[in-house]
Amino acid sequence: MAIIDMLLTKKAKTVVSTHLSPLKIYALNKPEVINASVEFDVDTLKPTYHLIMGIPGSSNALEISRRLGLPGEVLNKAKEYMSNESTNFEALISELHKERSKIEIIKRELIEEKQKLEELKEKYNERFEKLKKKRLGELDKELKELEEKLSTYIRKIEESINLGRSEKEEDKIKAVKELYKAKEKLHRSPSSMHSVTDDIHIEAGDNVKILDTGVIAEVISVKEGKAFLKAGILTLEVPLSKLEKVKPLQKGDEEKSNSIVSGIQRFSDELDIRGMTTDDVPFVLDDFIDSLIRTNRSKGYIIHGKGTGKLAEAVWKYLRQKRIVKRFRIGTPKEGGHGVTVIEV
Repeated sequence: MAIIDMLLTKKAKTVVSTHLSPLKIYALNKPEVINASVEFDVDTLKPTYHLIMGIPGSSNALEISRRLGLPGEVLNKAKEYMSNESTNFEALISELHKERSKIEIIKRELIEEKQKLEELKEKYNERFEKLKKKRLGELDKELKELEEKLSTYIRKIEESINLGRSEKEEDKIKAVKELYKAKEKLHRSPSSMHSVTDDIHIEAGDNVKILDTGVIAEVISVKEGKAFLKAGILTLEVPLSKLEKVKPLQKGDEEKSNSIVSGIQRFSDELDIRGMTTDDVPFVLDDFIDSLIRTNRSKGYIIHGKGTGKLAEAVWKYLRQKRIVKRFRIGTPKEGGHGVTVIEV
């Protein structure tokens, strides 16, 4: 210890190898000196070649001697020669090494978990890009179809206007008929904006289409310019101005209607994730919450169904991690019960 003191005054970098407990205690009390040890596996009697900084090494001499067959009476005599202070210190160091081993196991598990999370993140990003490209492709197709329809309507309107300029009475009558037909087609188009529906009589039992989303629903009741609708497990309240009466569902159309409910537009306050996997939940919900914020909506409805409950658990686990979500709850019976989670952002 005196030699180390002298070396410290000369600011010499020194490595000291020792088995003496007083030196280990000396290092603990000296800020300029730090303990270190080389890990040793007592079970296999082999070194692991791992350098451990901050923890002094424990003397495994007695344990190794016992494993090698040294008589018990010799080992017991050796323990009598060891001071209580030394024995207690060695026991403390031994416990520190055991705790460190546990920490190392946890550390390795965390590293493995981190690697798995990185792989999942990469997987999510790939799936998100695929979904985004698919959705953009669908939108592009819809826009092209709409453009073609509008071009057709415009062409027919122009033809009707030209007929209206004719001096022949039959041409003028034909022009009026063509314009009326064009108007009717525009009003029937899902993308047209209906503002007046006084001429459309909607009553309980009718099947209607919600113009904003294309969802097919059944009318439960009509009151004060609004209709109460049933679409799958949802009960909706929609103004009559945003509804279009459609023919009753034929056999096989129900499945199509359900698929439309599942495909509610991003700007809706409802998201149907039934049929998806728990892996899909993070990025689908992330996009949905962003859309609620962008459209200044404070409340959203996530339709996950009841089933095994795994999809609902994945939703709740994700929502707990989103600080932007103020609160969330199970839906009321009117909102869909346990098959729906209501969120507030």
